[in-house]
Amino acid sequence: MTVRISAETKTAAKVATGLSDYTDDELISLTKAINEEIVNRKLEKTAYLHKGEYAVGTDIPAGTYLLQWLRLQ
Repeated sequence: MTVRISAETKTAAKVATGLSDYTDDELISLTKAINEEIVNRKLEKTAYLHKGEYAVGTDIPAGTYLLQWLRLQ
């Protein structure tokens, strides 16, 4: 963990150099913020499946899916 001090505001801010630098509470807070942003961006429960074979229950969970075809160039 490094500490940066802003010359303009004379405030210190922790800058994590890896996930192990965060406290448990900081990690939980970060996880919540990331999950909220995923929902806001409508990325929740989305995936890009490339050409191939997938086994239900092994590669993907059993369920109902909406598939959209993308034409890749």
